[in-house]
Amino acid sequence: MENERMNGSWMNPSKSIYTGDQFEKFKDTVLSRHIARKNISLGEIQIISDSVARYADITFKLDDAAFKSLLRILGISKGLRSKLIKDFGANFFEKLIEIMSAKTQGNKSSIVMMVDVRKKTILNFLTSDIAMVSNQSYFSEIEHVVDQFGLQITDMHNRGNGGFSISTLAPNSEWGLKGLKDEVFKFGLNFENDPIKGTRLSPFNQRLVCTNGMVTQDMLGATHLINTRDSWENFFSTVNSLDKIGYKPAEFAATVQDSIGANASIAELEYARNLIKANSAFTDETLESYMPIRETELAYARQNTDINLFNPAQKKNAKSATSYWDLINDITYISSNVSGMGVKNHDKIQMTAGRLLSKTPDTSNIVKSPF
Repeated sequence: MENERMNGSWMNPSKSIYTGDQFEKFKDTVLSRHIARKNISLGEIQIISDSVARYADITFKLDDAAFKSLLRILGISKGLRSKLIKDFGANFFEKLIEIMSAKTQGNKSSIVMMVDVRKKTILNFLTSDIAMVSNQSYFSEIEHVVDQFGLQITDMHNRGNGGFSISTLAPNSEWGLKGLKDEVFKFGLNFENDPIKGTRLSPFNQRLVCTNGMVTQDMLGATHLINTRDSWENFFSTVNSLDKIGYKPAEFAATVQDSIGANASIAELEYARNLIKANSAFTDETLESYMPIRETELAYARQNTDINLFNPAQKKNAKSATSYWDLINDITYISSNVSGMGVKNHDKIQMTAGRLLSKTPDTSNIVKSPF
């Protein structure tokens, strides 16, 4: 696939729309994971370690997210953990498990345990069975929305923990940013169901010059869904409202304009590079053609400054040679279009890009000194 820059933008590769048969195959794959929800009492869980638990005389692997959820449910705060580390040192973890076991023993409080049955892995603990919609139920509603509003499915991601993400576009939602020929978008919806993060509906957009996908969970229209009547009514009301405005969040244009006008800070550039390296086979060297940092290093070196000696606060207040908007588009391009580099967690990368777009760029806070 072509991945060369042309006139400051990424060339536009082709992007397919998924068919009904492909959707059905994807749905069957997700549902075959068989994520079970079991109502239990806290006292039925025996904590062996941070990665192992027993229930009904069966040993389960305990995911990190499930262990952290259990800490929250038991009221074991970060402050208490810090005190245990201070008081017990190397024996901190042994003491933590002892406290957790004491708090669960005989505890009749009801919780929901989410289990990947095939892998015998506890994925999460919830305090209520309405906290998340089942995959089967959410798929049914997604099909209803897609059919009713004529949406086209562009991305489908099957997560290793039994969750999934589906992104769609509305055929007649094309919109261009005034005065900028390359900034043309289509808009639609992203549907996410995750045993850890829960059930979400978010605006989705695709930058047409490079078919970069982005999920904006922090903009108007983003909805966290639980399994109650009021929540479902809000879900359908949100879909109807977004459809009337072409699915484009109200603050999208102004947010993009602000991003185009700002330089990424060195901290933001490093964050983006680390994000991609953690989710691909990219190295510092191979990332240079996408998110160059060498140009920034050389520019500061000409002023006898080594940016590698900056502390975190200095990096947030130091401009890089890359614009904030270009940095966001580098992230979404890699997540949407780059093959052969082992890119994974595409949808989560697109969501991170959306969060970066929604936040205020670091360098926009720098006040020019009159002295």
